[in-house]
Amino acid sequence: LAYRVERSSESLDSVPARIQGQEAPAREDERMGVTSSDLLDPEEDPDTLIQIAASKISLRSKIDKTPFLICSCLCFTLGLTIFLIVYAASMRTVYIDEQLLIMSGLEGRDRSTRNGPFVDVVWPHTNATIRKVTKIGQLDYAAIRNEKTLRLRHEPGPCFVYLDGWEVLETVHHKIVLERDMYIRLIDRFTGEERVVRGPTVLVPEPLEESSAGPEKAWVVNETTGVITWNKTSGMKQLETGKGLFMPAAYQTVLGWRHALLVEALFFAKVQSSLTGEISHHDGPTQLFLGPYDDLLSLNNKTLLEKDDYVRLLNKLTGEERVERGPKVLTPEPYEQMLELQKGVPLDSESAVLVRDKKSSEQTLVTSPGVFIPAAYQEIVEVRKKIQVLPHQAVVVRDGDGKIALKAGNAGTSFFLEPFSSLIQMDWSVYDSWTVGHPPPKETIDTIDLRVSRLRFNATVRTKDNVALNLLGTATWEVQDVLKMFEKTADPSSDVYQQVRSSLMQAVGQVGLVDFMLELPDISAEAAQNPLASAFYADRGLQMHAIDVARYECADPATDAILQSIIASKTDALNELMKTASDADVAKAKLIAEIDYEKERTNLIRAKGENLELEERSEGLVEGVERAESAITFIDGLIASIPEPDTRVDLYELNQVLKGRSADVTGLMSGHGNSIFLEL
Repeated sequence: LAYRVERSSESLDSVPARIQGQEAPAREDERMGVTSSDLLDPEEDPDTLIQIAASKISLRSKIDKTPFLICSCLCFTLGLTIFLIVYAASMRTVYIDEQLLIMSGLEGRDRSTRNGPFVDVVWPHTNATIRKVTKIGQLDYAAIRNEKTLRLRHEPGPCFVYLDGWEVLETVHHKIVLERDMYIRLIDRFTGEERVVRGPTVLVPEPLEESSAGPEKAWVVNETTGVITWNKTSGMKQLETGKGLFMPAAYQTVLGWRHALLVEALFFAKVQSSLTGEISHHDGPTQLFLGPYDDLLSLNNKTLLEKDDYVRLLNKLTGEERVERGPKVLTPEPYEQMLELQKGVPLDSESAVLVRDKKSSEQTLVTSPGVFIPAAYQEIVEVRKKIQVLPHQAVVVRDGDGKIALKAGNAGTSFFLEPFSSLIQMDWSVYDSWTVGHPPPKETIDTIDLRVSRLRFNATVRTKDNVALNLLGTATWEVQDVLKMFEKTADPSSDVYQQVRSSLMQAVGQVGLVDFMLELPDISAEAAQNPLASAFYADRGLQMHAIDVARYECADPATDAILQSIIASKTDALNELMKTASDADVAKAKLIAEIDYEKERTNLIRAKGENLELEERSEGLVEGVERAESAITFIDGLIASIPEPDTRVDLYELNQVLKGRSADVTGLMSGHGNSIFLEL
């Protein structure tokens, strides 16, 4: 039918060409062996030809209509049969543990799933697959990966693991079971974040979380143990002492145990922080947990202060001072240095304490009875006893302004020295024997005895006839005016001793040896009452009562032997005279005695001359040594102020000249000088 219609169409297409007188191209039916008699005649009228062609076509369509209907029925029946066969073959049953994977699009890029159970038709042109579903238990979870996005997810059980179109089941893991005393540290490999999950729980980790250590046991903290932790984000350590189960937080690591230190009641612990350097003290009794940065420096005894004890504490950080007094058990502050433990000062009516304030330097005398304990910044200068002045005594007191006051015990008195006041002390020479050397020993005197005092002297004098004698005796003197004595001399006993020697030398030098032996008491009294000596004593507030010579002897042994020989000769001569009865014998004996006397006197004079020469040599040598030592002392004492040696020597020479002139003037005034030389 189609063929004929096509041909009719082609015939109709050729009509215009023929009408126009053109030759139509060869038809296909001619090429196929169809004759032109079966077609329209080209010589006919075009309209006629058209009508003829149309009638022919109509006739032919009517002739071919029956086969077409039969063919159409057969095709419909066949198609319906094929459809029913395909429909029946495409029925799919998907159970509960299965799912239908449908892939569509280019190369199956579009995927979808339909989970069972269901029954449905899956047409043959559809790319679908039924796949089994994994069943996981209550303590399991499934790790699933999306092949398109590469994302992971975990599906906890119990369940059927239904996957999406692009998902793949990688593996099935057991859930992490954490007991009450367990924890696990999980780290996300994608973000690096960390979290800690504590038990009791059943844990399904996130897809990219992993644990290197797995489940860990919690740390049991009690009264004597703690744990040291380290925070990885801040880098700081921390001590955890909360009793019970300790589980670290995220980014927190347990470094180890820290055991408590037992500090007993009488001890304290000195601890230093290695982080800040600060020092702290912890009193016992206690259980001491050292911090993560703490070091135990020492375990020290507390200081026991009894009732009258006190201790001074100095803060080496601030310089502040405080005083703690007993009774107590003392623990110093961290930076305090404990000075010496001291006893309080007991005070009564006979004692007082002098206290100095170190801030103001003021001094205070505390006389209140009781136990005195100084406060902070107070210093005990001394404990002062009450000064008892008897009726025959006197003391000289110098106050803070340098003023002098006399305390005389006319009827007996007692007092405390005020602050900045002191007793004036003097160093007196002691002449308590006849063999005292030079210089004599000294005795420190602060209480002056107003009674009569005695000193022993040993003086070498020469008689008018140049006989050297050693006089041994005692001088009796007393203090009349204390203040005058204090103003004029620092060693009154030495002044008395020297003046006694000088007075005896003057008195003995005016008489011969024989007169000396006959008039010794009068000579001693004259020396004691010498006007010059009396003025000397009165000027110093002293009074000389008596000078007693107990013994004398010749200074030179040879002279002493000659005198003894003379005495013996005279005694023998007198004995002989008593035996003789005649005057001649007496005269002869007298003459012989005189001759012998003159001989002995000659020997005496010769011995005196030799002794005098030796004595002058010795005195000259001693004087030379003394002058040399005096010169050395004088010159060396000027080194600090005058470094030039020549200048110091010149000053010494000038000093000696001035001393010589002073001696000459003194000699003229006393009447013993012979001459004076004046430089023009």
